[in-house]
Amino acid sequence: MKFSALSTSVLAGLATTATLANAAQMPSCYPDAPKTGILSPAPKTKITLGKPFTFFYCSDTYFRGHTDTLTVVLTDRNTTLDGAIVLTANAKPNNSGGQAYSLNLTVTSSYMGKNASLYLGAFELADTYYGTRSFTGFQPVQIIVPPGSN
Repeated sequence: MKFSALSTSVLAGLATTATLANAAQMPSCYPDAPKTGILSPAPKTKITLGKPFTFFYCSDTYFRGHTDTLTVVLTDRNTTLDGAIVLTANAKPNNSGGQAYSLNLTVTSSYMGKNASLYLGAFELADTYYGTRSFTGFQPVQIIVPPGSN
């Protein structure tokens, strides 16, 4: 998967780190719970530069299907992954049912110099009954840049 170069200065210079979150904190995914997609952070959550946040994602694959990988990005649009900054690429599901992703992500540096309204994007590759498919979802977030952090 290729993401094109960023075209806006708002995203320039962001860097991130990612680690697996505690499996005990993971939400229930299909078929135990009806919600799928980005479950956390909630829409319009404030994410502070340099502080980790938990990212939960539930795949909606079912019946002879399973999720393969998830790439999480930060973007200034909710319609495309073009120009996105990759927070973590090709993460594997981290539950026994293979439906859930739980990651600790951190935006670690920025040249933004100000707070920004952006979107977390999730790009999932899944093997389904009908073959390999991709799914994309977006969640609006607010990036908070503390004074003196750039």
